[in-house]
Amino acid sequence: MAKTDQLGQPNANDIQQGKYSLVRVVRCDATAAAPVVWTNIYGIQSLTLNPVEWGFTKEVFQQGGGDESLKLERQPMWTGQITFLKNRGLNELADFTGITWTTAGTVAHLHYNNDDYPDVIMEVVARDEDNSTHLFSVVIPDMILDGFGFDNPLDDSEFVLPFHTRRPPMTICAGTEAVYDVFTGDSSTVAFTTSGTALTLGTATSEKYLDYDKLAYVKEQATAASTGTLKKSGYSLSSTTLTATTAPAAATKVQVLYVKAS
Repeated sequence: MAKTDQLGQPNANDIQQGKYSLVRVVRCDATAAAPVVWTNIYGIQSLTLNPVEWGFTKEVFQQGGGDESLKLERQPMWTGQITFLKNRGLNELADFTGITWTTAGTVAHLHYNNDDYPDVIMEVVARDEDNSTHLFSVVIPDMILDGFGFDNPLDDSEFVLPFHTRRPPMTICAGTEAVYDVFTGDSSTVAFTTSGTALTLGTATSEKYLDYDKLAYVKEQATAASTGTLKKSGYSLSSTTLTATTAPAAATKVQVLYVKAS
């Protein structure tokens, strides 16, 4: 998706509140592809992302520091909600949940999510009033959908989809976009070719929850696992070559999230 995309001809059913914004998602459990194709989402009225919450906060003292205390914070989590315009929400939810919502596929949405595994990665693109110039984008990795309800399924009502994530959301600058590549290990291959050249997101040594300078994350998911395991080390990225210190086991999915120039 280019930042200047108009997403086809206007359609009365494909509307949203933010006239200069674009929203897209990609399933975390997508099959191997470099890159995984994102799905454009319509009918978004608003996105609310709350400040970080901490599962563990404690006042501690550093050795030799006297009475000066230090706040120790662990287990970060971000919560938020997506508000859909009118009755579009349930149609768009199929893209978030990865189901085929038709009479030939799944014909019912359940109103709860009884696991805590990542569902989608979401990118919200903000453009200037010329409807073309990219200003910035907000990327929410590993979004986990929560249970939902609605006041009224009829026209002009709001459908609110709550979510949470334990991976830090990012705001990325103009002219960049998120990329999600998925590879399959074969127990011998250590070098994988990414679909783009990753930009430096920050310095891993200075950012508390950034594991790599260029990668938002690398995960390995075994065939029987429900989600990928975050890799704190063992990978490096130079130009478009992702190199593993140890070859991923056969059928292991290698999930890579990074940012490239548009």
